[in-house]
Amino acid sequence: MVCLRRLQATWHPSSSSSSRSTRQICSGLWATDESLVSGVSIQSALKEATTRLFRSNCSQVDVDDYEARLLLKFVLNVSGAHLITDPNQNLTFNQLSRYRSLIERRLDHEPLAYLTGQRGFWRRDLKITSYVLDPRPDTETLVQACLDHIDDAPRMVLDAGTGSGAIAGALIDERPAWKIFASDLSGDALKVARENLSASQIPLVRTDWTVAFASQSLDAIVSNPPYLANNDPHLGTLRHEPRMALVADQHGLGAFVQIIKDARRVLRPMGWLIVEHGHTQRDAVGQLLREANFQVIHCIDDLAGNPRVVVARCGSQI
Repeated sequence: MVCLRRLQATWHPSSSSSSRSTRQICSGLWATDESLVSGVSIQSALKEATTRLFRSNCSQVDVDDYEARLLLKFVLNVSGAHLITDPNQNLTFNQLSRYRSLIERRLDHEPLAYLTGQRGFWRRDLKITSYVLDPRPDTETLVQACLDHIDDAPRMVLDAGTGSGAIAGALIDERPAWKIFASDLSGDALKVARENLSASQIPLVRTDWTVAFASQSLDAIVSNPPYLANNDPHLGTLRHEPRMALVADQHGLGAFVQIIKDARRVLRPMGWLIVEHGHTQRDAVGQLLREANFQVIHCIDDLAGNPRVVVARCGSQI
C-alpha cells in the first residue's frame, strides 16, 4: 500500500499545524508532524509571509523580505543560499506551523531577536531573551565612541546597565587590556549577560548603576540607559521589551540624573562618561553634564544621522 504523505496547506493563522485526524493517513500507518509534508514550498511560504508583513507594517518590501527569510532560515536550520537554490522544497506541517507562529508574533511587533533567541552585535552573536533589551545597531555608535576617545592602555571601565552584555562584550574584544565590569539591577538580565560574557571573565555586579563601586575607582563609565518618557508614543510597539530598560521618569531623563550624579563620585579625575540618549535629548543631557562639572567633548550622530551619543569628561576636582 502506498501511503499518501503530501497534503496541501493554506494560510490560516489561527489553525494548528494539522488536525490530529490527518495523522492517520492510511490504514494502520501513522506519521508525525515532522514527516508530514504540507505542500507549501519555501518560495510560497516566503511570498505569503513577506506580503503579510508588508501589509501590516506598511514598510519597505526588502525589509519584510529580509525578516521573512531570516525566520524561515531559523525554522529550517538552513543557510540563506538554501532558500535560493531549493525554492520548491516543501515544508513539513511542523515547520510550517512554527514559521506561521513566528510570523504572527512578528506582526505583533515582537523583536526578531526574541523570536530566534539571538542577535548579532559588533563581532558577537549574543543570546537574547525577553528579560533584556534587544540590542540596536545604533548602540554600536556608543561602542565606537568609546574606542575613538579612550586609548588601549589598561583602564577600569564600567558598562552600567549592561542588559545582555552587548556593550561590555564588544569593548573587551577591542580593548583586552581594559578591566571591564558590567552592572545591572535586574537579576534576570545578569543571567543573560553571564551566558554572553562567561568566556570573557567580565565581573557582573548587581547594583543600581554605579552605587556598588568605590569612590574614584573607575576610569570610564559607558551606558545605554532607559531614556523614553512614560508617555512616549513608541511604547506601544515596544511592549514586548522590559519596561525598566526603556522608560525613565523626569520625561526620560531620570536615569541620566542618577548616573551623572554618582559618576562624579566613582570616576577618577578626568574620567570619561559616555552615554547613549534619545534623539531629542542631546541638549538636555549636555546641560545635566555641565551642571555636574563635566566637560562635553563630543556629540555623535547615529547611523540615521540623529544625535545619539555624548562623550564627556569630569573635572580634575571631585
